[in-house]
Amino acid sequence: MLGPYFPVLASGCTALQIETLADNEPMLRAARRAGFTGGLADEVLLGLLARDQTGW
Repeated sequence: MLGPYFPVLASGCTALQIETLADNEPMLRAARRAGFTGGLADEVLLGLLARDQTGW
């Protein structure tokens, strides 16, 4: 199923990655149908905005 990914891969990209919540079953099914593989893992995403910091 290279068709829709051809422009990305032709640009030199060697991998595609998507991210979704572990309990988002519709998205997980869609990703698997599109050819994405892999397992589930817990992930923590932390963010820091400069405007929220004092002394910056």
